[in-house]
Amino acid sequence: MRQIYTEKDQPIDRVNELQALISFYKQKAKEDQTNCDNMSRAVHEQVKAMARHVGQTEDELRRHIDPPLEDDMLINKPSALPYVDAVEEAIETSFQALEIANVEKFLRDMKMVTQMLTRTGYQPGQGLGKNSQGIIEPPIIRDNPRK
Repeated sequence: MRQIYTEKDQPIDRVNELQALISFYKQKAKEDQTNCDNMSRAVHEQVKAMARHVGQTEDELRRHIDPPLEDDMLINKPSALPYVDAVEEAIETSFQALEIANVEKFLRDMKMVTQMLTRTGYQPGQGLGKNSQGIIEPPIIRDNPRK
């Protein structure tokens, strides 16, 4: 088992470190849920006050709100990002590690490729190359599996 040393050269067990991280994230999730509950209560109070002001019931007023408040209050929406498997053995947790940083890099790279193709005269629907004799679709950037 790998051990980490502190400034005092005292070994810290890797499992204890992971348990501390899990405890931290569980506490953070509880705080986030509390904040969400508080926000939900505040929105409910605002809707009640608004309904009294305009002389309608809460249900009538909620039907006129577009999009519905329930959709806006969702915290965990499904994501198109893939699940990333852990490389090292770790304690099972209730959260998934998502590789979110790569999305920004991907968008930046796509913008750069699009600008380069446009600068060199690429027209959508025409082939690549000096006389538009090449492929019609722009090249697809693929991930390097050895990275």
